[in-house]
Amino acid sequence: MATKFRRKTALAKRRRRKTETHKELAVEAIRKLPDNATLLEIADEIAMLNSIEEGLKASDEGRGIPHEEMMRQVKEWLSK
Repeated sequence: MATKFRRKTALAKRRRRKTETHKELAVEAIRKLPDNATLLEIADEIAMLNSIEEGLKASDEGRGIPHEEMMRQVKEWLSK
């Protein structure tokens, strides 16, 4: 589980190169999975990549929540 978290964190931190296609992203992600990965694990990896891409696009378009606001909301949620 910790390995999966580290992989997601590393992918979330990096921006897709301008010349890298979605297919290339998927192939790269699949290549990094263990040889015995199930189809469900492969589908989960691709779905996670899609979510990251959507989040990066939203951020680029100014549709994100500033870090300070998110931290305020998290503190509010945790205090309930």
